[in-house]
Amino acid sequence: MLKLDHTTATRRPSKRLRELVRGGEIGTLQYVDSVSDHLGLVQPDVDVLWDLAPARSVHSGQHPAGRVSAVAVAAHGSDPIGAGRACVHTCRCGCPTAGIAHVHVNWLSPTKIRTMIIGGSRRTVVWDDLNPAQRLSIYDSGVDRTHAGHARPGGAQPGAGLLPDRRQAGPALPEGEALRG
Repeated sequence: MLKLDHTTATRRPSKRLRELVRGGEIGTLQYVDSVSDHLGLVQPDVDVLWDLAPARSVHSGQHPAGRVSAVAVAAHGSDPIGAGRACVHTCRCGCPTAGIAHVHVNWLSPTKIRTMIIGGSRRTVVWDDLNPAQRLSIYDSGVDRTHAGHARPGGAQPGAGLLPDRRQAGPALPEGEALRG
C-alpha cells in the first residue's frame, strides 16, 4: 500500500496499484524502483527523503504483517547546495520477498519525474504519475530463464532471455481530486 501521503494514497491510480499487488495479479513481488524528482522548495524542517519518499513506499500484502520487511537498508543523502539538509537522496532496501526496492528523491532536478515500477513474476506495473492519459501501464513481459537461446561456448547454460513485450492498456481511471475518491 502507498502510505503516509494521503493525497497520493487516496487517488485512483494508487488504489488500483495496491489492488494489483495485494491481489497477486503481478505474481511474486521481485523489485520496486521509484523516482521522484523535481526542482522544489528546500523544506526548513525535513530533508528530501522525509519530504518525498513516504509517498513512494509499497506494502505488498505478501508478508504476514502485510508489509515487505527490509533485511538490509542503505541510504545516502547529499547536500550539494549547502542547505543544511539532504536535497538528493537514494535509499535501497534488500527485501526477502521483493528482491530489492530502490527509492530516489531529488529537490534539485530541473525535470519533474514521478514514476514507480513494480516488477512481479507475472506482470510489471509502471505508474507514471505525470501522464494523465495513462497513469498505470501493465506489462505481461518478464524474463524467460528456460529459453534455449544461443548455446554458449563450452556447453554453458544459456542465459535468461527477455520475453516479448506484451503491454496491456492501462486501466481507465477517471481523474479527480485526490481526497474525493
